[in-house]
Amino acid sequence: MTWKVGDFLVSGDANHRIFSKDNGSIASLKAFSFGLMAFFCLFALALMSVFAGKNADNVFSPKHNHVGFLWAVLSGAMLVILPVYLALSYKPPLVIEFHRKDRSVRSNGSIITRFDKIEYFQIVEDRDNDGQQLYRLVLFYGDGRELPIERSYDGAGVRELAREMSEFCEARVRSRIVSVVT
Repeated sequence: MTWKVGDFLVSGDANHRIFSKDNGSIASLKAFSFGLMAFFCLFALALMSVFAGKNADNVFSPKHNHVGFLWAVLSGAMLVILPVYLALSYKPPLVIEFHRKDRSVRSNGSIITRFDKIEYFQIVEDRDNDGQQLYRLVLFYGDGRELPIERSYDGAGVRELAREMSEFCEARVRSRIVSVVT
């Protein structure tokens, strides 16, 4: 059974719940593919301009063909930079699992804590730099450790997500309002 709570997709049964949210990885891949397409278009234009010019016989010679040499160096650099950019900017989707059998909470596959170590879920109401109301959901566990779960402008969605998680693992939910004086 699968349903949606706020920005999270929830699935599971009576003994297991999975909360998953895409962290913009699709947008990152689209941006990367657009950059790759732009690189290949510029590559083709540079290739045509270099080989159609009067210095076509000295394409990679920095003394005779400045454009061809710079084009070759920058093309090589871009072939290294684009994969590095993708590796650094790609974020896998956030997946938080609650297991009743072993009473554990997992984040992206690794055990974070046990149900008896959960102190509470906290909804923090704050304002962003533009003065908009911002809601954050944080799991506090094990003597002050924190697991940020959600950050959204949808207060009802964050409260519903906190209720859904806390009921499953039998923890309490606290609210905190942070007042910002401007």
